[in-house]
Amino acid sequence: PNTFSAEALDLIVRSSAGVLRKGRNLCLGSLIPAVLDQTRTVGLKQVNQVLVQPHWRKDHDLAQT
Repeated sequence: PNTFSAEALDLIVRSSAGVLRKGRNLCLGSLIPAVLDQTRTVGLKQVNQVLVQPHWRKDHDLAQT
């Protein structure tokens, strides 16, 4: 089975904006909430938990200003 759901992968791809390092870091960061939730598949919930952290929002916020 896949470790990441299709929806989670779509969100990771959109959020990383084509930067492989951001995609990798988002994947790794999403694994921690998945372990804490005791689930084998990373879903939207876990990816969103990582994306709401300030260091992920900073790049998005700076692009709009």
